[in-house]
Amino acid sequence: MGYDIEEAFKDYPVVFSGTVETIDTIKVKEDGWLEYSKLKAVTLVVDRSYKGMTAEKIKVTTRMDSAACGFPFEENVKYVVFAIPDDNGLHVGSCGPTIHMKKREEYYEMERLRVINFLSKQIDT
Repeated sequence: MGYDIEEAFKDYPVVFSGTVETIDTIKVKEDGWLEYSKLKAVTLVVDRSYKGMTAEKIKVTTRMDSAACGFPFEENVKYVVFAIPDDNGLHVGSCGPTIHMKKREEYYEMERLRVINFLSKQIDT
């Protein structure tokens, strides 16, 4: 948190809202690594595309845990997702502006509302 949402919207090529349908684990070979890495492959049912893609479902990857910048996706939960292309398709990290749509903790609420209010003014692509 603490990023400029307008700048983030410009910087991220794919922005959409959607609900997590499935979370799988995949193995990928990354440049410079001798062993395979594990990633979460998250399939989301898209509610609205704000930028970059129009599809009914979108798959993104993220690291396995937050210590490695993995985003803590949960099944059947709605998110606004900011994703960047990588060798595995689209990637989401925990340091980006991807946000849980229903979380209501006090520390999180102002950020959530700021993202939702900004996106409500954007036009679908």
